[in-house]
Amino acid sequence: MRAIFELASNLSIPQIIGNSAANVPMRDGHAVQRVAKTSLPPPVGRWGKREQGILEVATALYAQGGYENITMAAVASAAGLSEGTLYNYFRDKQDLQLRVSLGVFEACTLEMEKVVAESNSLRHGLEGIIALELRLLIDAKELFRIWLREMRSASGYAHSDARKALRRFSTQLIHLFAKWNATPDPRLGLNLPLLRDIVFGSLEHIVWTALVQRREEAIDVPRMSRDLAAAYLRAFGLDREQSEPQRRRLTVKAKAGRKTTGQTEARTAKRNAKQGRFGRMAGTRHASNQQ
Repeated sequence: MRAIFELASNLSIPQIIGNSAANVPMRDGHAVQRVAKTSLPPPVGRWGKREQGILEVATALYAQGGYENITMAAVASAAGLSEGTLYNYFRDKQDLQLRVSLGVFEACTLEMEKVVAESNSLRHGLEGIIALELRLLIDAKELFRIWLREMRSASGYAHSDARKALRRFSTQLIHLFAKWNATPDPRLGLNLPLLRDIVFGSLEHIVWTALVQRREEAIDVPRMSRDLAAAYLRAFGLDREQSEPQRRRLTVKAKAGRKTTGQTEARTAKRNAKQGRFGRMAGTRHASNQQ
């Protein structure tokens, strides 16, 4: 369990996509917006690989400077291309952002599949999925903001590649429940797709609130993942699993409770017996006096 959980909780977007930051021009810790033509690096990629090279450079720039702060000119300069050449591959900045975000989701989907495949219990897998989602939303907060503001609000989002990528990512939760033959309590009226939306929707709300209040760095991902996994499973009527330490603690408490109850009952019986004996003695004395 620890190996998968640490993988999910230590996840960072630059590590997933690839470390292309070393080739990105920097100044005082920030990505350079414009670079003189005489200092352009060699063009990224050759022939059919240039588009992928641009995406890698853009991913590194966005991770360092944020989506809103990086212009198409900055991406072109870092890629060793003219801005006009960049538009031969991407319609506009939003198109480039979409392609970068699709790459992030595809990479994270592979990580999610690994978490599901290596899970040794429903609770274990759910903790890993929650940790992965939380870390993704926190580490890629600029992508998260763009996704909410521009991608989901687009008129064609329902049938877009963006939504398909997001669905492939989030559907891994359904695969986890299917792997462990787990379905919500029928009395709740929940199916697995709705369960998926409840989990991911609430995680987005938690992180979005933290971003608005500027306290996302205070989120304890491992602890929150454990607590939320336990809460979700209880709410869905699937809290059938307990760790060995939990079972031992509950067993000890139950034994202590039975012992205390037994001692209380013994004292009560002894007291009642004594009261009964005194009552009989008093009755005998009363009868003797009447005689």
